[in-house]
Amino acid sequence: MAPRSTLCRVWQVISDRHFGPKSKLRVSWIRDPWYRYLHMLIATSIAPREESRECCNQGDLFFLYCLYWGETWWSILALPQTSLGLVP
Repeated sequence: MAPRSTLCRVWQVISDRHFGPKSKLRVSWIRDPWYRYLHMLIATSIAPREESRECCNQGDLFFLYCLYWGETWWSILALPQTSLGLVP
């Protein structure tokens, strides 16, 4: 899994809402329809679940990061946190 700081930065790029430890990240808070569509694909196929598809969990953010920014999980874990720039 990517570091929490990386997931927080991903959420800041795609949403206007705060990324908190106890906050539920709602898909409706995602500004861009492309990210919403990617999340729908993740929540129904990559990491399927019966309920709470309207919420974006940390695993979903990790997959969004990997899909959109083209990173792989092993390269994320190898990078120092200070060198992470979220520019697509």
